[in-house]
Amino acid sequence: MSARSVACAALVTVIVLGSASCGGERLDGADRSVPSPSVSEPSEPGAPATSPSGQPPTPDQPSPSVADVTPTERRNTTFNTSQVPRIKGWRSDFSDSFDRGPRRQDEWEAYGYGVQRPTGGAMGVYKTSNTTIKGGTLNLRYLYRDGGWTSAGVSSRPTFHAKGGRWEFRAKFPQGQGLGYAFLLWPYDDVGPTEVNIAEGTVNGPRVHGFYHYLASAGKYDKEQRTLRVVDLTQWHTFGVILEGRTVTYTFDGEPWATVQVERVTDTPLRIAFQTGALDPDGPGAQWLGEGVPGGVPGPTTPADATIKIDWVAHYVRR
Repeated sequence: MSARSVACAALVTVIVLGSASCGGERLDGADRSVPSPSVSEPSEPGAPATSPSGQPPTPDQPSPSVADVTPTERRNTTFNTSQVPRIKGWRSDFSDSFDRGPRRQDEWEAYGYGVQRPTGGAMGVYKTSNTTIKGGTLNLRYLYRDGGWTSAGVSSRPTFHAKGGRWEFRAKFPQGQGLGYAFLLWPYDDVGPTEVNIAEGTVNGPRVHGFYHYLASAGKYDKEQRTLRVVDLTQWHTFGVILEGRTVTYTFDGEPWATVQVERVTDTPLRIAFQTGALDPDGPGAQWLGEGVPGGVPGPTTPADATIKIDWVAHYVRR
């Protein structure tokens, strides 16, 4: 894979929200008594996407605290390259740089068998052909054709899942109003409530949300939110999370930007999933994230064809 140039000129800001500060956390925004994944991780290959019913989320609330993070031009730019990085103190036990193609369903399982719809007010259906490995990247395509939207979803279900450790991936986003995404970790056995949203939002940004969903000791479903402000998502950046002990640490371009303290980090093996959807302007996802596709169709601010690119993904364990 040829090296790619990395432009770093964005100032990032962290916004910290506790679980009581937001009425919804995912593209579907459901207040769940029974967990289900963001933009629907299917329970079996080809299964229709489902989500429990719930009230639409309230709009994003003002942050109780805002802290500046080091400008990206001073961040660890050597980490954000086209090569899967070596990280001091960590050993990679899984990685894929997508140098080969085409995509194989028994390696990266794409969503879209039958009529499988993304939840949370995302329009249209998943389509397996919208997820490809080509040109050295995993490609997640939004496409409007013949009067309807299709989107992409894929997971490492057939290949890899892990307890804890560190996940990292490198991504670049297109521009397009109302094009949503959720990149997350989901239990290998599809039994919640644990869900770790590493990065979630709309491709125009600037907000990138992280969530940790868990079951508290009192048996109550709970969640913690952190939000990163990235001015330019059209440039390559790496996003990640470290799960160990009682701490969930989110990373950006190789460096921590937010930490969540919980009673105990899950020891359930988790797989990684990348999910997309064009948001209905009247749906719950658009209400929470603050934007949908204007009029529900392509126009001056939303292209009919757009693609998120994933350069590599890796999991690490402590040495």
